[in-house]
Amino acid sequence: PSWLDAQDGHFELKGDTPISNLKTYLKRHDDIVFVPFKDYDEGTKLSAATELAEDDFLPQPQPSKEAVMLTSPRMVSAMEKFLSAISGFKESFPEFDPTKEIHEPYLFWFFFRTNMEEALGSLSTEERGMVKLFQDWVEGSYGEEWDYVNSEFEKGMVCPISVKYLIRPGDVLSRKDTLQGRAKLLTHGLQLNEQCTETSEAPAEKAPKEDYLWTIESWSWSFDGEFKKAAKVLDLKITAPTERNMIPITSLEVFPLKYDDTGLKARLKKRGEIFWKCRERYLVSCVDHYEDEMSVERDRYMVDVATYFQYRKKKREKSQFEGPQNPENDAEDIALTSRFRATKRGDMLESTLKLEKFPDTLELLVFPRSVVSYDLRRKRWIDLQVDHIRDVVWNTQAFESLAIDDDAKELLEAVVTNQIVSSKGTDIIADKGNGLIILLHGGPGTGKTFTAKSMADFSKKPLYRVTCGDIGTNPEQVETYLESVLHLGLTWDCVVLLDEADVFLEERGQSDLVRNALVSVFLRVLEYYQGILVLTSNRVGTFDEAFKSRIQLTLHYDKLNTAQRRKIWRNFIQRLKTLGDNNVEFDDIHDHIDDLVTREMNGRQIRNVITTARQLAQYRGKKLCYAHLQHVIGIANKFDTYIQNVKEGFTEDQLARDAGFR
Repeated sequence: PSWLDAQDGHFELKGDTPISNLKTYLKRHDDIVFVPFKDYDEGTKLSAATELAEDDFLPQPQPSKEAVMLTSPRMVSAMEKFLSAISGFKESFPEFDPTKEIHEPYLFWFFFRTNMEEALGSLSTEERGMVKLFQDWVEGSYGEEWDYVNSEFEKGMVCPISVKYLIRPGDVLSRKDTLQGRAKLLTHGLQLNEQCTETSEAPAEKAPKEDYLWTIESWSWSFDGEFKKAAKVLDLKITAPTERNMIPITSLEVFPLKYDDTGLKARLKKRGEIFWKCRERYLVSCVDHYEDEMSVERDRYMVDVATYFQYRKKKREKSQFEGPQNPENDAEDIALTSRFRATKRGDMLESTLKLEKFPDTLELLVFPRSVVSYDLRRKRWIDLQVDHIRDVVWNTQAFESLAIDDDAKELLEAVVTNQIVSSKGTDIIADKGNGLIILLHGGPGTGKTFTAKSMADFSKKPLYRVTCGDIGTNPEQVETYLESVLHLGLTWDCVVLLDEADVFLEERGQSDLVRNALVSVFLRVLEYYQGILVLTSNRVGTFDEAFKSRIQLTLHYDKLNTAQRRKIWRNFIQRLKTLGDNNVEFDDIHDHIDDLVTREMNGRQIRNVITTARQLAQYRGKKLCYAHLQHVIGIANKFDTYIQNVKEGFTEDQLARDAGFR
């Protein structure tokens, strides 16, 4: 078009060859196979008139937008065949339709322009000629700009005018809003939000800057027991003085993952592989940046999304729900528009769900960064960061290191390993008496709790430890809590440890009705439990008679003898060696082991002595040796001697026996 002087101070655009009816015109000229359309809006006229006020020459009219229409059926057919022959085209542009207007900047051509030769070779001579005709036009119009853009991308630079070429449909996008990193899969190209393109205020000595804002449609996996595509509209903003002002690609809030240089892709892949294991019930441990990767003392968590949502549903019905509101991802990531909610939620294929490993595709990189899990130590549901999840390292040697006689150890191993399943139980009444209930009783520090932990590790079962403080003393609440604990214990095949269970095992009397109710509730719950339950007690002498028939195996822990103390000392020293502690004089401690075992201490006291002595040695800047252990033992003995004098020379065991506790 050209400018027409309207003689009123305004200029208007005038076409050189007006066409009254395009459809008729094209029918008469069937040699035309495609038509470019350029739109010129009112803003173009006003800006041109403004420039005329400053200059005698009007600038060349510039279109506000452009599109092309393939008008020949032969051209449409050739283009369809050509594009279908390009590898990856359908995945990147699934909605591309050559029968409709194709709008600039012709990304469908830009992203595949360097690997079209093979596809061209698959066409007939006529079809190749058609496509070549379009290729010559589009390359002639945009080729120089595209070459420039690609050269800047190779340098890792981008500007507002080239952003539209940066992100390809199907790209994995990196978001820089968290330390852990996260990614989304792009579903459509960028959309410039023109209403948000505005000039920012700037000091007089600095050039004003413009804010350019694009929106990006993307998705990532969410998981609530089923995998769904959670859509997300991402914002990409650039503030620059001009549209050709270059900035690093990695400085953008959102950019293609292929430009990341921090190793994020490898982390996302590992995250996806771990999360895939977590789609089903899975016992895990968790490590932070300061822990040893091979530590066996790490907290353990049960990932079980299905059980969590059942639990949440019941709690919500009672308005008592406490826990992660959205375990599969941040609330921000599922804040979907109604359009996305209607079109972007799709379940994963059934055939994919059956795979042991998720296919190594881009979709592996967009799994959630957290998963709901049950903290077995704190006894609550939490969101666990997938990047911190590790497989459980079972301490299978702990059971062998137990300081109990071999016959008791063999019996424990036998009953735990070969627990009779419910369907083969010997009780006449169904679901009754099929559990394994073990009582470990004895004085403090004799190894009762450690035995339960060792049983769980050698049988490779989760340990669910509960104390009286967790349960409470209200009979109704106790029954509800115990049923919940034992339900989870049976569901997850746990070794349930009820530590310090004396209050629930104490003999019933006529005066304390609340205690009687507690014992009755506990008896009733135990009767029908079908899993492994370990009870520990320091006061077996006060047991209610009814418990004796319900306990399958009872082990008594005597006060540690010299041989047992020797084994415990050696176990702890070996543990320090396993940890690779170089600040210990192992030979010196071994040379004095005979002296150490003569000191009458229980297992917990021995552990405390070693821990305190290590701290003392570290404070003095020395390696741990026998002298440090001897120093700590000497100070501890002063307290023990004082306590024994207060109790008129009687030991704890003597007093407990005199009171009938054990």
